[in-house]
Amino acid sequence: METVAISQPPVMVQSEQTGGKGMRRFNIYPRLLLYFMIVLLPIVAISYAMNIAGEKRLYNNMSESLASRVHFYLSSYDKEVERVVQLQQQYMFDDDIQNLSSSSIIMSDDERRVAVLDIQKKLQMFKNASLFVEEATFYIPPVGKVISSGSIRYSLSESDWELVPHLYNQTGAIQVWGDKLMIGQAYPLHSYSDQPPNFWFVVTLSREALASSIRQIVSSDNSAAALFDNEGDWTIEDDPGAGPDVAAVRWAELAKEEKEAARYRGEIGGRDTFVVYERSQRSGTTLGLLLPIEEGFGSLSFFRVLFWALTIAAVGLVALFSYWIYQSIHKPVRHLVGAFRKLETGYFNVSLKHRHRDEFEYLYRQFNKMAERLRELIRDVYEQTIRSQKAELKQLQSQINPHFLYNTFYLLNRMVQLGDEDHLKLYTRYLGDYFQYITRNTADSALLSEELRHVTAFVNIQRMRFSHLEAELPELPPACAALVVPRLCLQPIVENAYEHALEDLAESGLLRIGFEREEGRLIVRVENSGEMTDDTLSGMRTKLMAEEGAMEITGMLNVHRRLRLFFGERSGLRLSRSPLGGLRVELLIVMPKEDKPCIDC
Repeated sequence: METVAISQPPVMVQSEQTGGKGMRRFNIYPRLLLYFMIVLLPIVAISYAMNIAGEKRLYNNMSESLASRVHFYLSSYDKEVERVVQLQQQYMFDDDIQNLSSSSIIMSDDERRVAVLDIQKKLQMFKNASLFVEEATFYIPPVGKVISSGSIRYSLSESDWELVPHLYNQTGAIQVWGDKLMIGQAYPLHSYSDQPPNFWFVVTLSREALASSIRQIVSSDNSAAALFDNEGDWTIEDDPGAGPDVAAVRWAELAKEEKEAARYRGEIGGRDTFVVYERSQRSGTTLGLLLPIEEGFGSLSFFRVLFWALTIAAVGLVALFSYWIYQSIHKPVRHLVGAFRKLETGYFNVSLKHRHRDEFEYLYRQFNKMAERLRELIRDVYEQTIRSQKAELKQLQSQINPHFLYNTFYLLNRMVQLGDEDHLKLYTRYLGDYFQYITRNTADSALLSEELRHVTAFVNIQRMRFSHLEAELPELPPACAALVVPRLCLQPIVENAYEHALEDLAESGLLRIGFEREEGRLIVRVENSGEMTDDTLSGMRTKLMAEEGAMEITGMLNVHRRLRLFFGERSGLRLSRSPLGGLRVELLIVMPKEDKPCIDC
């Protein structure tokens, strides 16, 4: 166990006694005061200039921020409406609605009932797919049914017959019907006969959800925002601070604007106000936002007076502080700071001595004790860190317990029963190689070539268990064969690929192992042709990047932690999607500088 050797002789720093016969008492004070003033006056001048420039920049930044906020929420609204329309078009070609609307006459009662219930379930899914959707309804005149996510009616009312023609030629556009906002589509959209469409699909948007979405861009009670149709047919606003007259005036003024987007400063309702709006041709809507100037700037006059008051006070304090620093603190602190700077550079054999019995004598004495204690703690912490790392490495390695062991005995038993001697000989040889390696507990590390031979034995066992699975195992480049790695760092990754990706495949699967060199690191790549969803990959990455303080770490987390303990912070695992379709796991191993370069990797 290494210890920290401290052999430098202590450095004695003495504090000089202020005062003395013939010494002028105020020789440095005028200079201290002058120096402080020289530093303070430019700061005051620059601060004042920055205050003026800051007001202008604050206006520009706030204007840009509000415009960016309006653009973001309007774009989000457009995307959400377009998504609803696209989803609506997809639902119109659903087999159940197509069969019910066109082939109901040849369907039995049970078939029609099942189709209606299936359509209602899909409408519930449609409703839950977007926060903006309040209701989704199919109007099917051929069978006389109105199916919505919450109810089923077996006849079209008079108001239904008035509604659907109104929405017939408005595909993808938001229309107003009473106090509701709707998007209606018919199938087929255009008919060459006098027959009406087979059905209408009408989506009702939630005003409350839209208002709640708009409310997110309102930063205070005095600001307001609104989303309204470019034609002036409907308006949804959030205006907790202004009265109805002011609201009507401001949105009417914005509706008259001809620009696609604008931001300016104007007076609305007798208040100086930021005005920001943007029009969208995609959805035919405009989003406007108004923020009173005082919300952004506050009371600037108060801060100007406060600025000058603080400046005058600072000048007086500088004079007093300069004198006090010279008399009481400056010299002793200078010695103390010098000693601390030595500690910062890693030199802990420093000692201070003070001639007077005062507070600084106590500080110096405690500083000397602290330096001595630091020297002791460095030795203790260094030794404890080495022990902790070795214990943690042992603990992580001992947690590996291959899950497939009990399956091997079932296959061995089946071979014996079938009398398959040829395969039985190969199988037992592979098992012998496998068990011989994993039961050798005397070493914490192994050569990379030994790890690859162990993985080859494991893959051969899996090939005999699953004949439809293939594996590509390249030869290890000779220059990398002698690389020392943590023992059992590669086999758990391969085992994970079989257990979670390849074993459940009904058809052929592929496991591929490759080697590559990148920025002083050896990359051992293990990938498979299984299935991997984005959510699963994201979850695995999150767990891998999480804090590694858990008491129990298994599988890939085990290997990741062991590699980082063995090779350092630049090593570990990297997860991504494989071109084969499944998971790609890359073992990042920092190559020692003294090793020969792995040319063929």
